[in-house]
Amino acid sequence: MNATTQHYLCQLAAQLAAAPHGGKGALLGAAAAHLGCSLATLQRKLAAVRLDAPRKTRSDAGQIALPL
Repeated sequence: MNATTQHYLCQLAAQLAAAPHGGKGALLGAAAAHLGCSLATLQRKLAAVRLDAPRKTRSDAGQIALPL
């Protein structure tokens, strides 16, 4: 992925975060047409660009033992 595409995807991620309910589909469709890829490919590329928080570990992790 080149720098131009990565910058475009970062801007798209910001627009998606600010989009109202029901407005993301039009943005994703236009971006997929602009990049010449499918929606699934666009979602994969967006996932590579976004910085999501890691999943939270369970509060009882390591405290439960199963009887043998």
